[in-house]
Amino acid sequence: MLIGARTAIVPMGISCQTAFQIEKQKAAIEDLVGERLVERATPFDWRIVGLDNVAGMVERGEFYPPPAVLDMAGQAQRPAGRAEAGAELPAHKSRPRPYWRSERCWFWHERLTDFEAFTEKQAHLVENLALVRGVERRIFFVSNIQANLRTIRRDAGGFRVRIERKDVIRLADVLDRRFGPSALHMVARPNLLRDFGGLEKAQLGTTLTLEGGRVFVHLVDNPEKHDADDWRGDRATWQKVFQRALESLRLHEGVPA
Repeated sequence: MLIGARTAIVPMGISCQTAFQIEKQKAAIEDLVGERLVERATPFDWRIVGLDNVAGMVERGEFYPPPAVLDMAGQAQRPAGRAEAGAELPAHKSRPRPYWRSERCWFWHERLTDFEAFTEKQAHLVENLALVRGVERRIFFVSNIQANLRTIRRDAGGFRVRIERKDVIRLADVLDRRFGPSALHMVARPNLLRDFGGLEKAQLGTTLTLEGGRVFVHLVDNPEKHDADDWRGDRATWQKVFQRALESLRLHEGVPA
């Protein structure tokens, strides 16, 4: 997360690329919002978790479980329809990672060698996220364009890559209730959207506005055309997203872009 006196730019999943690009483009984002921002780690920076589960965690205010319930086998159940229900998948690249099964959430960069340290860290991340309540301009980002998400889902399973309209609207609603009026920006692959009423066929590189200006959908190129092992994303693509996103915010406030 980047946060200043007036503005918070907050990653909310569904994978690591969202937080990575926000951090790497800090200087450009500061220029766009017109103030100095500081970096703060927040719960969804380095997790892999479907948007439906993100919305549920925010709604309940439950962002992490007791460590004892985490599955440390590096495995998750194969999604229904892909194989026999309950079939297990091999650990992703043989590196066990904590998995919160009830929320289908991977703590992708945690190793969980110390339960107490894990709990303290997660509590600190939640405290940082709560700082968003204290600013005027709250801009949340989610994306499903990380090039290796399908590979991870195939190998490790246990989360949803496709984004459904109902989950976006639910997340926008719960963000408003928990933190105050917010803007939610979704950076999406058109072929991984569902129930958006033809939005999936809109022109790439465009930004569409939903829910009276609370939700913005940025349609970008399919990353599978590029390096499937590069989880970081394309800097130029995200620069355009941030430019359009923050212009949309200024226009929503009635300030010329």
